[in-house]
Amino acid sequence: MIIHRLDNPSTNISYTPHHLSRIGIDINPICSCNTQSIADSNHLILDCNRYVDGRDELWRAIRHTSSPLPTNLHTALRHAENDLYLNFYKYIKRNNITI
Repeated sequence: MIIHRLDNPSTNISYTPHHLSRIGIDINPICSCNTQSIADSNHLILDCNRYVDGRDELWRAIRHTSSPLPTNLHTALRHAENDLYLNFYKYIKRNNITI
């Protein structure tokens, strides 16, 4: 289910602060990491300084794909193979990220 949400942004289903605020839930869409970034899946997984445990390993896995760099979540997953999906899953679970 986690990877389906990441890999299918067209479904518009997400539990990130950014998405929740877009659908009318009274929540601040700005990430609490003090960077003034919008708390969407892309930021939370690839950039947010609150979730760094294992990010170097995740970026190494992304660099081993054909994904052009710099990249975003959608592009990286479009070029992903099974190992990269597993790396994303482990990273999200390890950091307890809600998406």
